Amino acid sequence: MELNAKTVAELKLADGKADQIFWDDKLIGFGLRIRAGGKRVFIAQYRVNGGRTRRSTIGSRIGVEAARKAAWKILAAVELGGDPQGDKAKARLRAAHTLKAVVESFLAAKKSELRPASFRAAELYLLRGPYFKILHPITVSEIELTDVASCLTAIDHDHGSITAGAARSNLSNLFAWAIGAALCPGPNPVLDSNKPQGSASRERVLNSAELAAVWNATCAADDYTAG
Repeated sequence: MELNAKTVAELKLADGKADQIFWDDKLIGFGLRIRAGGKRVFIAQYRVNGGRTRRSTIGSRIGVEAARKAAWKILAAVELGGDPQGDKAKARLRAAHTLKAVVESFLAAKKSELRPASFRAAELYLLRGPYFKILHPITVSEIELTDVASCLTAIDHDHGSITAGAARSNLSNLFAWAIGAALCPGPNPVLDSNKPQGSASRERVLNSAELAAVWNATCAADDYTAG
């Protein structure tokens, strides 16, 4: 059967079925899925290496010819070695594992464990402050030593070595947690970075005056006051 405006309008579920796919004879892999309740959606189905079946949803609010063209593009990409549906899944995974997303997960996990001052410092250095904002959209697995070193150099220049050292320590703690949580394959890209000269030799929490000064400096720019 060829899917066209006439045949699509006439199609309905067979008796006793709650879900059925009607395949097009002209374009193999192009179909119309109908579910109980009347929901209809065009799909493109294909196989990838290893024989695994992928199914891409094209849409329900477009005409059959527009859906056919969209399906043809998907299936043509597969013929050239692509995997459109797999690429979408990877994109969603990358979005879930950006530095910003991982920082938010880290803070949520550590909120009940850290002392209030330590938590505020971690939130400031990793999320609210300007220190690593440039890395927020990048997937944690793609962040390298050069990225970390560049940020630390800028922090040292703009805010001083003590702030750079504290920022480095918090970022290292984040990556150690992310690796343990299987959100990042490792190794920790912070470990081989140089400690800012003049920074504390061990991790410490900013005192109230220092934290207030850094917070006020950060909040001076509207870009950094939003969560």
